[in-house]
Amino acid sequence: FWHGEGHQTVGTLPLSEELCYFFSLENSAQHVRFPTERLGELLRERLAPFTAPEIAEVAARIDGTRHVSFRPLDILLMPQPWYRGRVALVGDAAHAMTPQMTSGGGMAIEDAVALAQELSQHACVPEALAAYCERRAPRVKRLYEISLEICVNEQAGGDGGRGMELLMEGHALLAQPF
Repeated sequence: FWHGEGHQTVGTLPLSEELCYFFSLENSAQHVRFPTERLGELLRERLAPFTAPEIAEVAARIDGTRHVSFRPLDILLMPQPWYRGRVALVGDAAHAMTPQMTSGGGMAIEDAVALAQELSQHACVPEALAAYCERRAPRVKRLYEISLEICVNEQAGGDGGRGMELLMEGHALLAQPF
């Protein structure tokens, strides 16, 4: 993570030896839309104030051949229960968190595993779905709260130390068995 002026944060998440997810978070009071054909140019402009060589290297690689996605953050915690009839919500459909925790995919996998385990341990689907929701709710709620607090702290120009404390708390919780 690198923090810049105007409450802008950029970061990287390695995906493989050759591929890295790079993101830029920007504080805005309203949802902003940009023309798709200008996204690369606009991202390069936003990265220009950063002096870290890693960011300059990323900016230089934004050449029109790389995918650039621009969208507002969606953060939500659906009220319980996360099912109706025989249909259950998992992952971001039930609990979309801010990207600072870099845990969305992992949380979706946890949901799927917990749901499968509950379905294998209960004789009827409604009981399994209720057990799935009861099992996942406390962990997901706390991670959602941490994620949101990190985001709010950044938007307010808060102390980076508090953000790191929250991140460490969240990662410690993610490291625990579910």
